[in-house]
Amino acid sequence: MSRARPRDPRLRSGVTLVGAIVAFLVAGELPAQEPVPTPTPPDSVARPVPDSIAPADSLKGPPAPDTLAKAPVDTLKPVDVVVSFPRSEAQGWSAGIWEWDRDELLREGDLTLTELLERIPGMTPIRWGFYGQPEAVSAFGATAGRFEVVLDGFVLDPLDGGTVDLAGLELVRLRRVRVERRLGYTRVELETLAPSDHRPYSIVEAATGDLDTNLFRGTFLAPRFLVGPLALGIERLDSDGILRREPANTFTGWMKWGRTVGGTGLQFELRRSTVQRTDTLGEVREGKRQDWVLRARGAPMSNVTTEAYFGVSAIENDWTGEFLEDRGVQGGVRGAYEGERAWARTALRARSHPSLPDFESEVAGGVRLPGFLALSGDLTLSNWRRDATAVSGGVRAELGPFLGVRPFAELSGGKRGVAGLVDAAGDPIFLERDALRVGAEYERGGARLGGAYVVIDADSVPAFGLPFDRSAGLFAGGEVRGWEVVGTIPLFWEPLTFEGWYTRWSGSPWIYLPAESLRGAVVYHHSPLASGNLEILARLEGHHRSAMRIPGAGGPGAVTVVPAHTGLDFYLQIRILDVRAFLRWENITNRLYDHDFPGRLHPGQRVLYGVKWEFWN
Repeated sequence: MSRARPRDPRLRSGVTLVGAIVAFLVAGELPAQEPVPTPTPPDSVARPVPDSIAPADSLKGPPAPDTLAKAPVDTLKPVDVVVSFPRSEAQGWSAGIWEWDRDELLREGDLTLTELLERIPGMTPIRWGFYGQPEAVSAFGATAGRFEVVLDGFVLDPLDGGTVDLAGLELVRLRRVRVERRLGYTRVELETLAPSDHRPYSIVEAATGDLDTNLFRGTFLAPRFLVGPLALGIERLDSDGILRREPANTFTGWMKWGRTVGGTGLQFELRRSTVQRTDTLGEVREGKRQDWVLRARGAPMSNVTTEAYFGVSAIENDWTGEFLEDRGVQGGVRGAYEGERAWARTALRARSHPSLPDFESEVAGGVRLPGFLALSGDLTLSNWRRDATAVSGGVRAELGPFLGVRPFAELSGGKRGVAGLVDAAGDPIFLERDALRVGAEYERGGARLGGAYVVIDADSVPAFGLPFDRSAGLFAGGEVRGWEVVGTIPLFWEPLTFEGWYTRWSGSPWIYLPAESLRGAVVYHHSPLASGNLEILARLEGHHRSAMRIPGAGGPGAVTVVPAHTGLDFYLQIRILDVRAFLRWENITNRLYDHDFPGRLHPGQRVLYGVKWEFWN
């Protein structure tokens, strides 16, 4: 049997890239859009308050005094920085928003985006196998049409199914990950790295472990290349797979080049990923995806950010045994306002792909009265072919806190379409889903406890539309009712905390919605030296989901049940200055029969270890 190996990706948008660079260059030398703010030392480590992570940029660090004194004057010019879209809404479980900044991403040892997302309460990971095999996540039973990945404002549309395969999304380039877990949808926003310091920056991450698993990530940021900042990255992850019989690997190359023109920042961003998998019959299958986007972004007035963009996504794969090639064009504008007491966002998109909406418009906003009330809401209109329109939205409210207690409520409803899902006449099928979430969160002395009651009613539930359930179709919906409980509790020793969550559902059983899910961890996080040059993070974590209904082999609408899945994992990372050594010990109890699909057993006990090393030149 031949083992799948990645082919060297060839970027096919060279003409477009050269044209974009030439267009930027003819504008001549222009001043920076915004100066680099006063940075904090990269070696200082502050312990974040759980679920309330303040935005930070670990890529900003002051040069050493001797370097500052000897460096040529021109090297200390401010870097051309394209303004970022602000995000000031409250974060945390009650708000339904989680965010990891660059420092948090470096601190964690996640190899895939799925591993990062499954830390969020209520998220159920769905894996067809080991690394490189198709992956998805479901929040509150949401599947195709209600899960969206956005790369720097550009939606990564599924072109051959209902959902983007998370196995093909890399972590090498990310500055920030933001997740909005709403009752009606889940949105994952990926913000990529860009130079923000006058010094070039590099980071290398390498790891190896059981099942011949190997990981390499590399990122390089140059503050000025062809009169503009440049960011590059590559990532490769491969393994032998289930029972060492299904080798698979993923390889991604990424670049982003920008320049400021007056008050506007221009950027060209390109990513190309290749996934190779050996199926159960020993056949090597390959899939490729390329996304490029050209954007103009700026801040025309105080507290206002705007952007216009145009991009193309293209895929090639033979997952079904037949070669598929497809592409889609996406263009749009978006804007954001961030004030002291109010915020607002809007986005308009147009698409060319026949399985996606022609036009889509979104508007969201909120008001804040600190210590009393916060109100927010969103509305989405999708215009599909044949004049079909789907409307969905939601509203949220938080009170207080009063004596440490913060009550909240969220209401969601409406219809959404699913990419590629049409009726016999070729018209899009809209699926309706209404939901209510009511609860409260208590915080005092570093401890936090929260509980919420959730009711969701859906007329039907689609499959993900990935290779493992692409032909499954629609499944029965109905009403489900559940509870979710979260908590963070400091233990007897200050560096130790316990954090965890638990969800339970009753009512009509849906696919990909286990009746019970839980995750709990004892975390040791400490920086024992006053200099902050030593940081230790250790986490012993258990997780469990009960039996789960999934699409069966009996045709459209058929279901089967997979047994409960339980695991115990350990993670350790030690940082000395800018070098981080880490160890992942998964499935410590060596459970051999856990799986999400029949016959797709997950590997038993396994160990992965590696290093992350940052360089400032």
